[in-house]
Amino acid sequence: MVKTVTAGIAQTMVDVVLPPGSSVILEPAETLGFHLQRDAEPQATLTIHNVSDMGPIAFKVKTKRPDSYLVRPHQGLLEPNGSTCITLVLLQKECSKLVQCGSKERQLVNDKFLVQSVEVDHSFYARAKRRTPKEMMDGLRGMWTQVDRQSVSSRELLCRFYWDAEDEVHQLKQDLRRLRDDPTDTEDDNEFLKSDTTWATSTRSSTTLLQNQNTPRLAKSYNGDTPTVVALRRRYDELMVLAEQLTGRRDALASDLATTQQQLQRVSIDAQRVREALGGAKDSMSLESGRW
Repeated sequence: MVKTVTAGIAQTMVDVVLPPGSSVILEPAETLGFHLQRDAEPQATLTIHNVSDMGPIAFKVKTKRPDSYLVRPHQGLLEPNGSTCITLVLLQKECSKLVQCGSKERQLVNDKFLVQSVEVDHSFYARAKRRTPKEMMDGLRGMWTQVDRQSVSSRELLCRFYWDAEDEVHQLKQDLRRLRDDPTDTEDDNEFLKSDTTWATSTRSSTTLLQNQNTPRLAKSYNGDTPTVVALRRRYDELMVLAEQLTGRRDALASDLATTQQQLQRVSIDAQRVREALGGAKDSMSLESGRW
């Protein structure tokens, strides 16, 4: 089944192929970007879309490093054609470590989030929504222990860490190059999906929905690029514009500095001339007074 979905800041219409049992679209679909700052806790936002017209879904997020991130909320329910935004927070202690790393070292960090989703029946959804938040979370935890694992859709999102615009441009270039060379590259995703025991669900964390090979995939654009490549291109173009603006601002400041230095030099010369003139006047006065 092909479904048209509105997604993205620019509200781009994309065609999504929905295999049986899948109804989840993640935005972003591949990577989560964290912009590092000193003494701060950077955040990334993940939007989950349930593009099904028929049934609600349950979702949750897992990470191998629950002590490094907060995810809010870490699980929940989503109505048909509903969307929700998830906030992922990189804790300050981890951010400080990454700030000390170079760009190449940050690219080697392999942090990932595992997002899982499963369709639930309307009666479960209705009962859960009538409960208190704590009761609903308890009910969801119980549901996940009983769900058929074959019915669960899973998708990994890779974390990227940027110190500045130049750093982000460099990493985007690397991602574009990788996707152009092998658009189907999933790195070692399957290795991480083999066992649930390798993932931990943070009770302080939030939710994100994963799609595996059976989940919806965005149709390719007319020029043959996948939506991920298109999104990376768009972000790269935005960063290039920003870099150009910053370069222009830098050049303007450099020009202002040069002008200020020239003015300061002229003032110094004028001051020196005034001092010399004053010195000459004093000498003249001394000579005049010596005649008495």
